[in-house]
Amino acid sequence: MAQYGDPSDQTGVLDLFIVTQTISLSQQLTSGSRAIDIRLQQSGSTLVCTHAWYPQNTEFGKDVLTVAVSFVTAHPGETIVMRMKNR
Repeated sequence: MAQYGDPSDQTGVLDLFIVTQTISLSQQLTSGSRAIDIRLQQSGSTLVCTHAWYPQNTEFGKDVLTVAVSFVTAHPGETIVMRMKNR
């Protein structure tokens, strides 16, 4: 899950390549997305999301799993497919 935000608000050239989403994961799920590609790496005792080699400010448990579980709890007829890879 790459960072989300308006790329024109980013400050560095690298930001133009790593900011690919314009809405949050919660908004993506509400809008109909059900397949999520997650790239993870370990940072201490925490799994963090990455985009290519660049760590994002997103923790898997707190920022991804919690949102996904909340969504399927609120919408029990829905399924989310997560593809997870180690970076």
